[in-house]
Amino acid sequence: MKKLEAAIKDRAAKRWRERRTYYRVGSFMKGCANCGDTTIVELSSGGHVVRFTSGFQVFRAYDPAWVGWTWWCYECGAKDLACWAPDDLGMVEAQLGKPPIQGSFKAKSSARYALRKELMANVKAETPKVPTRSSEIERLEKMLAALMARIKEEN
Repeated sequence: MKKLEAAIKDRAAKRWRERRTYYRVGSFMKGCANCGDTTIVELSSGGHVVRFTSGFQVFRAYDPAWVGWTWWCYECGAKDLACWAPDDLGMVEAQLGKPPIQGSFKAKSSARYALRKELMANVKAETPKVPTRSSEIERLEKMLAALMARIKEEN
């Protein structure tokens, strides 16, 4: 075996080991929050969307506990929340340190649905409930009855 053939085989083995450890998730839709440049694109429907123009080299680990990171940017070296921007619901924070959801499309979507439902339950528990119209009317009627009773006691 020649040196060049050995070098090619070593590089292929290294790439194969790396691909077993992590996979690429960065794209123009979501990239590195640290080094990624964004632009706002107007859609044909009139809405606006943020698109990444750089910072695509974001990778997701198959086993974050073993590797030591969940998301990692190849370009700037940022890891986890410094790299992968958090979202409004908290899906990114909920996935930190956990292996990715794998399987068929149906299995992935049902697992994401369960995670999103759990996060929404936590968000609902944290936010105070807005009183409904009927409950507000009942509360005011009770206050009015208590005030009427107090007025009758004073007379």
